[in-house]
Amino acid sequence: MSNYRIERIHPDSEELDLLVRMYTDVFAHPPWGEQHRPVDVRKTFERVLSYPEAIVLVALDSDNVQLGAALAFSMERKAELRLRLSRPGRGLFIDELFVAAFAHQRGIGAALAAKVVAAAQSDTFDYAVISTSVYEPAIRHLFCDRHKFTVAFEDDYQGRHLLPTAILPTRRLVLVGSL
Repeated sequence: MSNYRIERIHPDSEELDLLVRMYTDVFAHPPWGEQHRPVDVRKTFERVLSYPEAIVLVALDSDNVQLGAALAFSMERKAELRLRLSRPGRGLFIDELFVAAFAHQRGIGAALAAKVVAAAQSDTFDYAVISTSVYEPAIRHLFCDRHKFTVAFEDDYQGRHLLPTAILPTRRLVLVGSL
């Protein structure tokens, strides 16, 4: 049995400040080395949480320490990807899935991936999309091997991370799965 639980959080959640701290910490370390201002992260998370269809999950241990999180919202908010995929139905874009370094190798990423897919199914989405770097094999493994997503396309991409302040060039994989 796992010694953590995954909860869906809402705009008025007490977890938001802790989530902001975890995000800035996770992405400040290798392999990302990104520096984000907490105020910008908070604004972005508040915006995502304001979307009626948003799925925001947090993994917590028995002492309520945050271990990881996932953020997702409608593909309607991702015009470039939606048009490129031209897939019928209601799509969910999994924008972030991350685990604190001290919590790696405990199955938390896999549990978050499974929970976000299950939440998307129960919220009647038809498919889900996640965009990741080719340098992040764990995400590809979680979604392709475990949830039968496929690679829709791969390209060179200089786009915005979750935050508009982080423009990062990468080789991008876009994975799609039917729900």
